[in-house]
Amino acid sequence: KKFILLLFSIFITINIPAQDKKSAFSNILDRLSKTKADTSYVSCSTYPFSVKARITTMINSSQLNWPETKNSLSLLAQPTFKIGFHVSYRGIGFGFQKDVIELFGKGKNSNIEISANAYGRKFGGDISYSTSSNYSINKLNGVLCNKDVEGVESKRIYANMYYVFNNKKFSYPAALTQSYIQKRNSGSVIAGLSVFYNSLETTPTELSLTTNNIIPAIDIMQHSQYYSLNLNVGYAYNWVLNRQWMIHCTALPSFSFINELKYKLQDCTQHKRNSFNFAGIARLGVLWNYKRYYAGFTALTYVFETKYNSMSMIDM
Repeated sequence: KKFILLLFSIFITINIPAQDKKSAFSNILDRLSKTKADTSYVSCSTYPFSVKARITTMINSSQLNWPETKNSLSLLAQPTFKIGFHVSYRGIGFGFQKDVIELFGKGKNSNIEISANAYGRKFGGDISYSTSSNYSINKLNGVLCNKDVEGVESKRIYANMYYVFNNKKFSYPAALTQSYIQKRNSGSVIAGLSVFYNSLETTPTELSLTTNNIIPAIDIMQHSQYYSLNLNVGYAYNWVLNRQWMIHCTALPSFSFINELKYKLQDCTQHKRNSFNFAGIARLGVLWNYKRYYAGFTALTYVFETKYNSMSMIDM
């Protein structure tokens, strides 16, 4: 309860104005991010330090197919609402969120999200770690099930690095941490690298549709572990509606040049490397900003697809 009260007390972001005398750490950040910006388009915020509460929800879908055995499985993680905080200083931040139900001691699952970021106007990146364990079987071998199951747990890590080409007029951090302010409409081509890791564990004895109906094909997968290193190239744009409102959009298609998949089929462990992989990252955000207060909404989507002769997977 104390944690909930603390979060709501900072629900509206509090920004602390910059001091006249800069610290040594602040001077280092100045040198790392020093680029000549067009001040008619971009300006540095006078409130470098911010604390905000975050409320998020995540929906995950994993589709697994085994062409050789003609088996398929579609898993859907039910929406999980998490509440937490995010602290940032000039684009460098840390956040933590936990399942709202678990905070009241009523949840049985472990659903958390931990994130860290370093957003600069020219280059930067972020990383997040999340877990999900409230899964349902959406489809089994093409048959619609929509049944909740126990014994499924996923762990995911997303990491992104970016470089902004039009960094003189376009500010990526303006929509992410508000360490910069976008004054006029502007966009930029963005290139970078992304890392995706997904671990999916199942306990076959616990996966049942009803008391007397054990899922017949679930033994085909008891464990899967996948990671990929991807090259991203796309475009981002900031629409400045007025002094208080801004809309942000990013689309980053990507291609995987290093990837690896390990999974267990019954008593046999399979190991695959470097198949064709398509991935994509999309971000849509709406921001309201007034002096030292701001609020925002962001929708973030990751899509990863990998194909092998014996197995294919789509994770979103």
